[in-house]
Amino acid sequence: MRCSVRRSRTVLICSPRTLIHHEPDNTHCPCGCALKRIGEDVSEKLDYVPGAFSVERHVRGKWVCDDCETLIQAPVPAQIIDKGIPTAGLLAHVMIAKFADHLPLYRQESIFGRAGLAIPRSTLAQWVGVTGVQLQPLVDALRDVVLGQQCGPTPPASSRRWPRWFMTSAPVAPESMLATSFRTGRVSWCATILAATKPALN
Repeated sequence: MRCSVRRSRTVLICSPRTLIHHEPDNTHCPCGCALKRIGEDVSEKLDYVPGAFSVERHVRGKWVCDDCETLIQAPVPAQIIDKGIPTAGLLAHVMIAKFADHLPLYRQESIFGRAGLAIPRSTLAQWVGVTGVQLQPLVDALRDVVLGQQCGPTPPASSRRWPRWFMTSAPVAPESMLATSFRTGRVSWCATILAATKPALN
């Protein structure tokens, strides 16, 4: 999925580089001749390893056949944000900091700034939005597994107006799982979502 993020090359200038080469599995042309490397395409992705930022420099070599001019190049690696600079590791860091550690994006912007990275909160917000869309199939799958077990929604006492429903797997389940859903209503949504559960429901 493509995200209209305004690129700031200054974000990447001072970070260390990790070179990752992508070359075709076979450098022989279908006509039987050996291919010749004629160039490369380079893209850079900003990564985050806990405590340190780095830049992945992806180099995709271009190979051509002198006889029939066939051009072969390794495909672009899959990305969460099409043509964006953040890697999955950096996006995971932003999402965990926001939703698990309750760190607002404006504070993350300040933290990145102290590390020498000018990433505005508007860009971080776009990253969060796109990542959320990409993670939705995983969220749906997790909810289906939880609702397939003995479970029940429990709204916190502090969420009387805008309830956030917590659905947990049964204590005897092989793996402990939790699914949440933010809803503005109560009874009508419960009847709809819990209709998909097994008969054993508490």
